[in-house]
Amino acid sequence: MYRKSPLGTVVRESLKVVLGLFKGDEASKVAETLKEVLATEVKIVKVSSRTPNVSLLTVDPELLDVVKNAKCNEDECYAVVLSWNVE
Repeated sequence: MYRKSPLGTVVRESLKVVLGLFKGDEASKVAETLKEVLATEVKIVKVSSRTPNVSLLTVDPELLDVVKNAKCNEDECYAVVLSWNVE
């Protein structure tokens, strides 16, 4: 979503953020810890440079480059995504 800002003509604004890329069980450990501490929705999404997840690319378009350079195997690379609602 874009809007006018005092810092520039437009900025990208989202209610989601990709926290990072994790291997296997690390993603679930991080997600469980965050669910206890934060009042946000926490999702674990499998990522692959061969078949990019379009919903992740809408959150962070540069994520595909990060996935390509990540040091985790295609079968065990996961992104932890936080999202929240503003009322």
